[in-house]
Parts: sequence; structure tokens; C-alpha cells
Amino acid sequence: GYRGLNGINLNTWLATQRGKYYHWADGCLSVEQIERLEKIGMRWDCHQSKWDEMYALAKMHFEEKGSVLIPERYVTPNGEKLGAWLERQRKKRASGSLSAEQIGKLDKLGMCWDPFQEQFEKAFAEALLYFEKVGDLEVPATFETESGFKLGYWISNLRSSYKQGKLTADVIDRLESIGMLWSATDNPIQTSYAEQVLFFYLKKFFP
Repeated sequence: GYRGLNGINLNTWLATQRGKYYHWADGCLSVEQIERLEKIGMRWDCHQSKWDEMYALAKMHFEEKGSVLIPERYVTPNGEKLGAWLERQRKKRASGSLSAEQIGKLDKLGMCWDPFQEQFEKAFAEALLYFEKVGDLEVPATFETESGFKLGYWISNLRSSYKQGKLTADVIDRLESIGMLWSATDNPIQTSYAEQVLFFYLKKFFP
């Protein structure tokens, strides 16, 4: 641990002061000592102190990138596992072990408690931009947008999920509203691709 100028292990000393504060170590702290320690930023709950440190890193990331939606494996430049920490906060909220104050602070960073939903919204926005520019979503499986988003791969996965009945009616409607066409083999009357395109635009302008 960190040692001061006189060789004292500061981590051990701070732990001792916390022990005295909570009365599980020999001795006790006077009111004056408590006030002096608090004036220099003493945190009696070391777990809360660590939470605040990680929150500060999350806030810094948010201010730099505009979002805290990061992979669980993401590690900050100084070696802190920020992605894993954020994932733990989601699990703690789900189990009811995250305080209202902590939830509120994370909400200020735009914390997405359901990362899968936010990822879908971002992907949908990319698909919408492409549809508005080109007029359809018929792209090769390897196609990437100018921003580097793998739109072709995303659409291919959606079609696979559609065939397996894994998409909700709301998701299907939203995708069809931006030109999504499912495989012709899924249609009981075996319409061609050209007929599907024609049907899409007829339905759009003449509902």
C-alpha cells in the first residue's frame, strides 16, 4: 500500500481509523478527529468510496464520448474494469441492492439499464439513415455504413430471428416501416422480390 513520508502505510492507517469510527477496532475517535478527517475527504464507507471512484471514471467517459454504453470487457487507460463495473450496477439494480441516489447519479450519465434495447435503437437509427438515403435495406451481408456499423450483418441476423419467430410484432412493424423485406420463401404465395418491393410501396402510400 501507499506509504507516507514517515513510512506509515496509509491504507492500513485509514483502515484503522474506519475501525475506530465503527467501533470494531481498539480505541475511538474524538469528534474533532472525525471532523478533521472529513475535511480532507475521508470516506468512512470504503465500499462507497470505491463506488464514487468508479462513478467518476464513468462520468469522465460520458463527458468524452457522450455515452456509457461500453462493452463489458472495456478497461480504462489506467486499468480499471469500467465495463464490468457498469454491468454489476445493472445486476445490483435488478436485485434491489442499488440505492436510489446511485441510480439517480447513473441516470444523469444516460445509463441504459437494458443495454440490448439501446443497442437495437442505435442499430435501428443506422438502418433508418440508410433507408432515407437509398430507399431500401437490401444490402450484402458484409455491408458496412460510413460510420463502420455492420448493417448487412445486423439485417441478416434479424431475418434469421424473424424466421425463428423471435421478433415481437412491434419490432417487425418498426422494421417494415423503414423498408425491411423478409425472405420471399416466407411468403405463402411465393412472391418475387420485385413484387415484395411493389407491395411495400403500395402499402406505404395506399394503406
